[in-house]
Amino acid sequence: SDGGVFTFGAAGFFGSLPARPRTAVGIHSVVVTDPTRSTPARGPTPAHDGRVLPTTIWYPTSGPSGPGDAADAAPLPGPFPLVVFAHGFNTNPATYEVLVHAWAEAGYVVAAPEFPISGSDPAGPASEADLVNQPADMSAVITFMLNGGWTSGVIDPRHVAVAGHSDGGETVVAATLNSAYHDSRITAALSLSGALLDMPGGSYGSVNNVPLLIVQGDADTINLPSDSAAVYNVAQSPKAYLDIVGGGHLPPYISPGPQSDLLRSATIDFLDAELLGDTIAPIRLGVDGNQTGYTSLTHPLA
Repeated sequence: SDGGVFTFGAAGFFGSLPARPRTAVGIHSVVVTDPTRSTPARGPTPAHDGRVLPTTIWYPTSGPSGPGDAADAAPLPGPFPLVVFAHGFNTNPATYEVLVHAWAEAGYVVAAPEFPISGSDPAGPASEADLVNQPADMSAVITFMLNGGWTSGVIDPRHVAVAGHSDGGETVVAATLNSAYHDSRITAALSLSGALLDMPGGSYGSVNNVPLLIVQGDADTINLPSDSAAVYNVAQSPKAYLDIVGGGHLPPYISPGPQSDLLRSATIDFLDAELLGDTIAPIRLGVDGNQTGYTSLTHPLA
């Protein structure tokens, strides 16, 4: 398959299912700012007013699908659902290029900010001390994108998902499940090897969360399966738990191979079901999420 995606897609198991359409992918960089909040010091950079969030956008553009990204290509007219992605500790959006490229190739606009303190690029050592500010960073990116800060008319404001890995998964969980940080514009969420983030104020499980897909490697020694289980237990339905059999912390999301192909396909199945209302997508998710030796789906979404 083009770009190494969908090697084990559900259409291969159900001949009557149509092939999932894919497009070429464009890439564009913007800077999102939020003057209402402050940023702590990092290395040689002193604490300062405001938040500065360099953000990479992947999006559908014209042409055949493939592994490359076309810099600053004109987007297709859309409107397309929006996915805001939160990276993990001491990484950046480019770390996850193969994953977010697959989402854009499937018809989603993906906006991925780099957080000022936990990201890998700014000067000085990365720190987790600022994680409590990241849910609001995600909301700032949503506001920017919905207000046409990149280009108007391409985003469907009715369908907004958030996704994140590791500390980014914790950020997503706080932005959807915590009563003090819940962003009502979000309509679906994916926590990839995430956990419950200790946030000041608010509580978990006291708000009706959006449809949630939890993805977790069962051999992850950084964020343990018990961490994702705790998220699952406080979340209200609809929710699902996708086990990556033998999967570690980061490799399943960024490495080539059949297991990673299945993971990417399953996340797209979820997005298609919850953001597009695709009635075939739950069937695809059931297949991609239950491949012996690769994936196991628990309590699939109704």
